[in-house]
Amino acid sequence: MDKISLHFSGKILPCLDRVVFERDDKKILSVRGKTGGAYGNVGTFQWTSAVQALAMLMIRHRLQLESDGNGLPSGVIFGDENSPAASIDYALTKRPTWLMDMFGTEPNNRPYSAKLFHRTNPNRKRFGPVIICVNQTLLKPLDVTVLVDEVEVQETTKLKTMLDVIGQLWFGRAVDALEAESLPKAA
Repeated sequence: MDKISLHFSGKILPCLDRVVFERDDKKILSVRGKTGGAYGNVGTFQWTSAVQALAMLMIRHRLQLESDGNGLPSGVIFGDENSPAASIDYALTKRPTWLMDMFGTEPNNRPYSAKLFHRTNPNRKRFGPVIICVNQTLLKPLDVTVLVDEVEVQETTKLKTMLDVIGQLWFGRAVDALEAESLPKAA
């Protein structure tokens, strides 16, 4: 059974700093940045829209949110173009290095992420949204650990808040909201 730990920094505006993915008694470490830096020879990723969307999917998987009334099972992410789901779909199709750094590869050099995530309507080849979920036979919801500043977050309300903030960040509203709060009010 696989396990993943998502290490975020920043309580107000969480950014993913480190991912530890465990598979077959092997730990795969990837860190945010262009190089491993102090971590040495490890995989890397940037805090891009696809990584933000992936973090959202993993938190949703951990929460196993109730269905939104759309008939989809909980823990999925879906959307049309310019959506978090489309960002993940694009990454799964293009197989960027960061995805293989984060989840590893199969013996045949195929990205393990191809097994870890299930997609409906990949690349939106037909009308309608792309739908993505985590393969629960490989990664159970309770095998997703979320940490902020090295403190595990288990409370549903805090995880939902993180999900909302990362979603706002993905859509470019979180930074605007934080800046608006810090601006002096007009008299």
